[in-house]
Amino acid sequence: MTATALPLIIRLDDGDNVVVACQAMAAGTEITAEGIVCRAAIPGGHKVATGQIVAGEPILKYGQIIGMAAENISPGSHVHDHNCLMATFDRPARHGQSATGTRPSMASREFQGYRQSDGQVGTRNYIGVLSTVNCSGSVARFIADEVNRSGLLSDYLQVDGIV
Repeated sequence: MTATALPLIIRLDDGDNVVVACQAMAAGTEITAEGIVCRAAIPGGHKVATGQIVAGEPILKYGQIIGMAAENISPGSHVHDHNCLMATFDRPARHGQSATGTRPSMASREFQGYRQSDGQVGTRNYIGVLSTVNCSGSVARFIADEVNRSGLLSDYLQVDGIV
């Protein structure tokens, strides 16, 4: 198997004014896809401003407002709790209207399951504890670890575990 290089960043929505660092980046790292240079060290999983964000302007990730700029944020700057604040703002009555469904091709309509003795197929049944932002990822892991440690799922034989 050939290893694939991890990209520097990922843009979650075309309208975002931040991108997410896929790996830690040192100050001075060029992000050529965005035409910016990191102004400071950026930890993996953290946000980088792709353009000037003026104090009080929204910070957009996933095409949604995730906070407001607490100060002027220059392109290539680390965007985190030191320069992002929560504020009240108008929310549209509906969002996600541009989302479209996809239909998988016939060739991709398979999964990694197993064949049961009666000829049917099955999958493993795991409960996933998910977080919507990186900063709560460790909390999700602690919850899963505690459920596994406590034996809470022992009465649910159809559940293989929690991750």
